[in-house]
Amino acid sequence: MIKRVIQILILLIPFIILAFLISCSNNNTSQFSEFKLEKDYKKIESYLNGKDLILVEHRRTSNQQFLPSESELLEPVLKISNFPNSNINSKCLDIGIDIKDSFKNYPLFVLSENNKILAYLVRFPNSTGIISANKNSIPVILLDDLLGYLGC
Repeated sequence: MIKRVIQILILLIPFIILAFLISCSNNNTSQFSEFKLEKDYKKIESYLNGKDLILVEHRRTSNQQFLPSESELLEPVLKISNFPNSNINSKCLDIGIDIKDSFKNYPLFVLSENNKILAYLVRFPNSTGIISANKNSIPVILLDDLLGYLGC
């Protein structure tokens, strides 16, 4: 019985070494390495504070066209007047709950009143559209980071 266990361990040693080498190697070629997310609350505040915002779903998440469509603009998910400043030390603001409740399956464009894209709001750090937002110098904000900014 002990001989059998030793044989199995000897056979597993190359795989264990390979797994160790892969996990320790510098993995700069990760598929997520080019995703840039805005996590700094002060920068988030500079992008959104005091502005009237419109949140619109980005249903067509192709890389070719990174703009809200006419139909998406006609169906805003949420309108926010005078977006609040950072609220990390007190209870969750109602606007945070509204944003969380309105977030369905798609990333959201955060637009100004004149439909200029101010930010791109995503639920996951590997969401479709982040690369396009980064290429267009549009700040990408994770939902969790925005909720943290709002004290949620």
